[in-house]
Amino acid sequence: MISPRHFADQLRRSSLATSLLIGAAIAVCVLALRATGLLQSFELASYDWAIRHQTEGNEAVGRIVLIAITEPDIQAMGYPIPDGVLAGALEQIAEAGPRTIGLDLYRDLPIPPGHEDLERVLASHPEIITVTKVGGEGTARVSPPPVLKDTEQVGANDIVMDLGGIVRRGLLFLDDGPKTVYAFPLRLALLYLARDGILPQPGVPDPRDLRLGDVTFRPFESDDGAYVRADAAGYQILRDYKNARTGFPTFTLSALLSGQVEAATFRDKAVLVGIAAESVPDDFYTPYHSGFQTSAPIPGLVLHAQFLSQLLRAGLDKGAPLRTATEIQEALWTLFWGVLGGIVAIWAQSPWRFPVTTAGGLFVIASSAFLAFVNGWWIPIVLPGLAWVGSLTGVTVYTSREEKKQRTLIMQLFSPYVGPQIVEQLIKDPEKARRGSRQRREVTLLFCDVVGFVKFCEAHTVDEIVTQMNEYLGAMTEVVFHWGGTLIDFKGDEVYALWGAPLEQQDHVERAAKCAIHIRQRLAELNVKWAAEGKWQLQNGVGLNTGKVVFANMGAEGKRMKFEAVGDCVNLASRVEGLTRKFGVPILMTEITAERIKPTLLAEETADNRGRLSHVALRKVASVKVKGRDQPVVVYELRPLERHEPSRVEEPEIIETLVMTEK
Repeated sequence: MISPRHFADQLRRSSLATSLLIGAAIAVCVLALRATGLLQSFELASYDWAIRHQTEGNEAVGRIVLIAITEPDIQAMGYPIPDGVLAGALEQIAEAGPRTIGLDLYRDLPIPPGHEDLERVLASHPEIITVTKVGGEGTARVSPPPVLKDTEQVGANDIVMDLGGIVRRGLLFLDDGPKTVYAFPLRLALLYLARDGILPQPGVPDPRDLRLGDVTFRPFESDDGAYVRADAAGYQILRDYKNARTGFPTFTLSALLSGQVEAATFRDKAVLVGIAAESVPDDFYTPYHSGFQTSAPIPGLVLHAQFLSQLLRAGLDKGAPLRTATEIQEALWTLFWGVLGGIVAIWAQSPWRFPVTTAGGLFVIASSAFLAFVNGWWIPIVLPGLAWVGSLTGVTVYTSREEKKQRTLIMQLFSPYVGPQIVEQLIKDPEKARRGSRQRREVTLLFCDVVGFVKFCEAHTVDEIVTQMNEYLGAMTEVVFHWGGTLIDFKGDEVYALWGAPLEQQDHVERAAKCAIHIRQRLAELNVKWAAEGKWQLQNGVGLNTGKVVFANMGAEGKRMKFEAVGDCVNLASRVEGLTRKFGVPILMTEITAERIKPTLLAEETADNRGRLSHVALRKVASVKVKGRDQPVVVYELRPLERHEPSRVEEPEIIETLVMTEK
């Protein structure tokens, strides 16, 4: 038997502290999972989603013009485009007065005719920036035009791609052995911004960083944002793609050379010339092409223009690049949602609360992250989301297991003594079980004993005695449980029960009285059955008493325990049951019980008689001086009447006085 102390300790265990620990532990597990890199792709997918749903930044669109070499241009002029054709196009653009011109075509080798013309144009126009490729593992190096080697008119057009081919970062500088190479978009941006007096400055607060205007570009680090051990070589920043939908004014090379583009189109602009033809593979995927997006990739020409626009917005419009939370901030954010999930899970223990709470938390996390993204911060979604869902699920599973254990514990503790309805109430409210396992309370006690049990035993075999008594005691137990009673014990042929504990019952007296009548009716039914079977018919007596007892699980702790009701009123109830044979009545009760019964008697039948006693007679029988008590005890008989007879109380002026020395 489980001790009440152990039972109480189980019920008093702090669910809040346990939930906090579970939430924190799950958050730590999520952070450990992040460190492996397994969550990177999911977090980057959420980043791409935020990119696709951000507001556009149109300020820089009007500062950039594109000259695209399209498929028809290649069919008309051949590929590679001859140097002479490029020389004519570049000179035509330069005459219109742009701030800078970017040539996103490799010209490390001559493409005659017109090679000398191209060299002359490149050397005579310092606003023209050409490209080189630093290359690296798996990619070849491409030199700049020889005429511009070791000049400031060269920029690297290397592209940083994540796993899956998505471009999310842009390069400002690259390391090429002992040299630092400027990126192609940065070279163009510096030339453009120089007209406005904006020159590269040391960063704030770290002077090693690059600053344009009021915006400092903090170099990307390998674990920024969702990245885990990413390649952070060179000087990288996150791309913002704020002009991805709007696009830039674009004209074909043929339209330019045929005079269809007005010179004013290029004035004071940054003009980029490059390939945008299907037959020349120079396409890249961006966050707009990830997830379920099916858009075609964009040419490298457009990719460079988008990064250039981001740099121009930084210098002229204070458009700061995305900032990322530190690892400590990410850990605290994740831990917060893990712990919060553990706390909320205590409340969300229902079939509808759990999904609603889970979805609501995920919505808040996603909304907070997107709001932060709109304001220039990239904070994780997957980490806190997993911590939130994991802690809710973990605490729910833990709570379910604990409730199952608690249910089993209550079943073990109370099911031998009370009916299933009482057990269910105790399971629903374990605090009642804790209080009910050790208390002092007023109860009504019932003792029921078989009359002539010794003669019955002498006349029957052991098997016959056990079989018939098991049937009898089983029937009496059913009746006790039917009226919500607590079965304390069987003492041979005696049934010992009470009402008012472990659950508090305001109507414990009425329940006990009705149970006593029901016991007699049930025994009558059994006797009819036994008579038909040729078995011995039994009679019994029932004694009732009301008083305060100590109700607790008692015995040798850890060895043998059982519920007991301790108090003088228990002995008195047992003695009253013994008086049933003395006075030849089936049901006797003490005066205190009778006084509680009197107000419940119905003199007339009514529509609502629930909780009342109808068609019964309560008769004062005798005044008994019982052993161990100074004052005599008045006892009453409770007797059922016919259906047509109203309830009544019979109190004769003269009653028998009896001195009782034994039960």
